[in-house]
Amino acid sequence: MLVIAAGLWAREVASMAGACLPVAPMEHQYLLTEPIPELKGLPAELPSIADFTSGSYLRQEGPGLLYGTYEQDPRHWSAAVTPQDFGQDLLAPDLDRVAANLEGASSRIPCLASAGIRRIVNGPMMVTPDGNPVIGPLGDYPGLFVAAGVLAGFSQCGGIGLAIANWIADGEPGMDVWGMDISRFGDYASKGYVLAMTHETYRRRYTLTKPNEHLAAARPLRTTVLYDRLEKKGALFGSQAGLEYPAWLAGAGSTPCETPSYSRSESFAYVREECLAVHHAAGLFETSAYAKFEVAGAGATKWLDELVANILPRRPMRTVLAPLLTQGGKVRGDLTLTRLDEERYLLIGSLSDRRHFLRLFSVDPTSGPDASPDGLKLGPDGNFYIGQYPNGRIIVADAEGKFVRAIDVPSAAAPNLAFSPDGMRSSSRPWTISLPRPIPARSMRWR
Repeated sequence: MLVIAAGLWAREVASMAGACLPVAPMEHQYLLTEPIPELKGLPAELPSIADFTSGSYLRQEGPGLLYGTYEQDPRHWSAAVTPQDFGQDLLAPDLDRVAANLEGASSRIPCLASAGIRRIVNGPMMVTPDGNPVIGPLGDYPGLFVAAGVLAGFSQCGGIGLAIANWIADGEPGMDVWGMDISRFGDYASKGYVLAMTHETYRRRYTLTKPNEHLAAARPLRTTVLYDRLEKKGALFGSQAGLEYPAWLAGAGSTPCETPSYSRSESFAYVREECLAVHHAAGLFETSAYAKFEVAGAGATKWLDELVANILPRRPMRTVLAPLLTQGGKVRGDLTLTRLDEERYLLIGSLSDRRHFLRLFSVDPTSGPDASPDGLKLGPDGNFYIGQYPNGRIIVADAEGKFVRAIDVPSAAAPNLAFSPDGMRSSSRPWTISLPRPIPARSMRWR
């Protein structure tokens, strides 16, 4: 077993195994003040304080304060490679870059404004695209683990060490660490993507993202074949694992706008119209942002029956929800499972969990389906639609989303539909149409 816990050099160590970590070093500054008279005579030491308004944090350091901040104009440091001769070195201070944050914090803590500065510390630290560490088994390298991008330092290190130790000893971390699991990032996390996302994540460290807020960094990265058409229809897009998806449509000729809020936003009226249209007629939803797997070959049924915590469909074109359990019996994930044929299945799950699912599938590869082209496959990483048809009809569209026809269907399970050359397939009710066509990278800027 090997754990990469090399801090600023984690990228270089991982590259020795052919792996690429989604981390980037960024400059971070904090300062130590001269003694502050107001702190004298306090019955206890000040607690750690975070001021979300100014993006600042501070704590008492002896007779003075330690003050740090996440400025709005951050800097990457040595983005390509960490120098081998870099040790306990510090970088040149740049107090002007944090002056606005310091002024904001001083309005809340007046004694900070009059305090003298004893020392300014500027040094690099590793940041990930979402600000959480990357930990866990590293890709296709048995026995290789990683613990990197620990932005919060000492406050997280103990728990991360325990999780990694449990993972090595018991095969699972012993706690919910999905938000830190390195499997949440896929191949889309290129160098350009990581640099763009870490810049945004750093400056928003103390900014609360609203539920309906779609941030702009490194977008659009990947799009489906319907992206341009939906954009012309006034779609407001979100992003899931680097893939653009339509949240709602304002209509052709309209510019979608949604104010980030915890309350009802501008989208309510548009979403209401969409819901009523589907309720009274029919609708086609662009839902390509899913992970798709196909399991086929001798032993597929037995392998899946041992893997998921539900009874497999007994007949083709039947669908069930299939929870995935850990070795200890805890829920690890959830898939929609459709039986396509006697020994052939389609599994659909969250796109962010794609690598996570692959890890679960490979826990005991010796008991899986045939190790052949008809074994475990990545499903078509392509376009995916769901058709809702309360009136017993299904909308069939071609690869570009153009209407083809509506088909009356019985209330029982749907038959298998296959239309050449796009390979349309439909299963369950409501109908799911899968078009196995590649999802292209939208812009070389983020490569």
